[in-house]
Amino acid sequence: MKTLACHILIAMLILFSRPATSAAGEEPASVVTLLEKNDSASLSSLKSHDSDGRTGITALYKAYLKLSHRYHWKMEQVFADKVVAGDGKAFELPSLVFTSPVKGPALWILTGIHGEEPAGPCALADNTDYFASLAEKGIPIVIFPLLNPEGYCRNSRYPGARAGDSESSDISVGDSEHLLPDDSGKPRREEPTSARCDAVTGRVLELCEAYPPKLVLDFHEDDTLDKGYLYSQGKAGKDDTSALAIIAAFKEKHFPLELNGKISDDEIIRDGIISDVKDGSIDELLASGEIVPHGIRQPGPSAPCAIVIETGSKNVPLPQRVKVHSHIMRMAEKLWNSVGR
Repeated sequence: MKTLACHILIAMLILFSRPATSAAGEEPASVVTLLEKNDSASLSSLKSHDSDGRTGITALYKAYLKLSHRYHWKMEQVFADKVVAGDGKAFELPSLVFTSPVKGPALWILTGIHGEEPAGPCALADNTDYFASLAEKGIPIVIFPLLNPEGYCRNSRYPGARAGDSESSDISVGDSEHLLPDDSGKPRREEPTSARCDAVTGRVLELCEAYPPKLVLDFHEDDTLDKGYLYSQGKAGKDDTSALAIIAAFKEKHFPLELNGKISDDEIIRDGIISDVKDGSIDELLASGEIVPHGIRQPGPSAPCAIVIETGSKNVPLPQRVKVHSHIMRMAEKLWNSVGR
C-alpha cells in the first residue's frame, strides 16, 4: 500500500517536468518549434528546476538558437527527450548540435552531459556571440550545448532519474564504451548502453569527418568537492599546454582549485590534473587513436587536446561556478592557437 509520504513525493515531482506522455495523449510540442514561431505563451507551463538559480530551460534554448538564426550555423537534432509540465502539457526537449559554416580541424564545445551540473550550459548561453565571433575569424566549431536536456530540467544526473538520484535505468548520454577497445582490442561493451548515447556517439563520429577535433573543451561540475580540477585526455596528458594554461587561469583568477587528491583508485589529481584514465567518456572517444565500431578496428578521432573542466559545486554558489566556466570558454581562441605548437 502506498504511504502518504509516497503520495507527497509523487506530487512534488510533478511540479517539475518529468518523462511521460501527457494525460490527454497529445503529441509533445517541440520547444524549438514553439520558439521559432515566437509562441512563448505555449511554453509558459514548462518549468525547470530553479532552486539553484539556473537559467530556465526555455531561455537556454533561446540563447542557443541565436547560432542558427543570427549567425547561420547549421542546427541538427541528435535526439529528443519528452517531458510533461505540471499542467499536463507535453513538450519535446531536443538535444541539439550546432556546426559553424567553416569546416576543418575544429574546436569542440560540450556542456550539459549531467543534468545536476548547470554551470556549463548557463555559461554557454552567455557566450554564443563569442563563439560566433571565433567562427567568423575562421575557426571551425562544433557545439553540443545541452546534451541532457531532461536531466537539466529535473536536476537529475542521468535521463530518467529522479532529482538528486545518481542511479537510473539509463546511463550517461556520453557513454562510449561500445566504441572503445579493451586491452585485447575488442569493444568494452557489445552494445550501446542507451539509445541516447548511441545517437550522441554516432553523431560525434559523423561530425569528425568534416570537423576533426583539434581542441575539445567539455564543461562539468563535481558536487563532492568545493574546488575544481581537470581531466586531460589528449596524448600529452598532464603536460598538455592547454590544460596547464587553464590551471594557470584558475590560480590567477583565484578560482578554487584542487591541486592534489583522489577521485577514485584510477583517478588521481596531480597539480590539478587527472590524466591517463580510461573512463569510457565522450572525451576519451574524441581523443582516442583507435575505435572499434561493431568490433571493427579503425582510426579514431585522435583529438590532440581534450580537456574536461570540473568546477567544485559543493557549497559554491552557481554564479561563481558560471563565472569560472565562462572565463575558460573565453580562453578558447588562445588555447586553440596554442594546440600543436
